[in-house]
Formats: sequence, C-alpha cells, structure tokens
Amino acid sequence: MNARLEPLVANWRARSVREQRLIAALAAVAGVAILFLAFSALTEAIHKGRQKRAALSGELAVVEVLAKEAAELKARPALTPLAAEPLLTLLKTAAAQAGLDAAGSRWAVDGESGVVHEAEQPFDAWLAWAGKMQATQQVRLASFDATPAGPGRVRLVAHYRHAGTVE
Repeated sequence: MNARLEPLVANWRARSVREQRLIAALAAVAGVAILFLAFSALTEAIHKGRQKRAALSGELAVVEVLAKEAAELKARPALTPLAAEPLLTLLKTAAAQAGLDAAGSRWAVDGESGVVHEAEQPFDAWLAWAGKMQATQQVRLASFDATPAGPGRVRLVAHYRHAGTVE
C-alpha cells in the first residue's frame, strides 16, 4: 500500500464501527451534495447555452434577411437622377393626386436638379406623402422649413432632389 495512505487506514481501523458508519454517511451526504451542485451548475449552463443559441439563431435570421435585401438592392440598376423639370412635373402630379397641390402652393425649379415647394399643408398628410415619394419614386427631401399655420397645418418650404443627385 502507498505510504501516504497507511496513516489514514490505521486511523480508520482505530475508530469504532459506529464512528465508521457515521463518517461514511457524512461522506455519502457530502458526495450527493457535491454531485447535486455540479449537476445544477451543468443544467444551468445548458439552459443558458440554449437561450443564447436561440438568440443567435434569431440574429442570424435577421442578418440573412438583410443580406438578401442587400443582394437585391445591389442587383438593381443604377438610377439616373431626374433633372429639375421632370422632377417638378413628377412632384406636381403626385401632389395633385394626393390632394396636396392647393391653390396657394408655389412650385419652382431650384438649380439643375432641385425643386422648391412652398405651401400651407396639413403636416401629417404632407409628411406621409413625402415618405411615400421617397420610398416609391426615390425623391428625397433635401431640406424643409415648417412653421405652424393653424391646428395640424404648417407653412412649409421644402427642397426636393432626386436620388443620385449631388448637391
């Protein structure tokens, strides 16, 4: 037997049977407690890993959707920017169809590629129309100045440009 274990074995044999049983029972309880703690830590780590995996799977799905959208956008042909006159016609027609080309509206060409619109409008309707023009016709709002003109209405001066134009 190993020289290091001999003192422990001699100590164990020197104890009574009752003490040996008590020490063995305490060792068994301590062993079960250690196994329980190790098992609970392991199950907690597994649970956190599953949650992290689910979160990462969700992020991966979002990234895949964005990558697909980016590929679709790259596949689109480059858009030739509209000059000021065709842009003016497009904006006037769209505003009239949306009911935003009121009698007091003033439209003007601004340089080679811009259009200026001055009018008193319902702000929410105008903002929705400007967003729709950006999404569908790629007309961007270069700048605007809006001052209150009554409940829900503003006096605005808006400068529009078509996508791809350089200011």
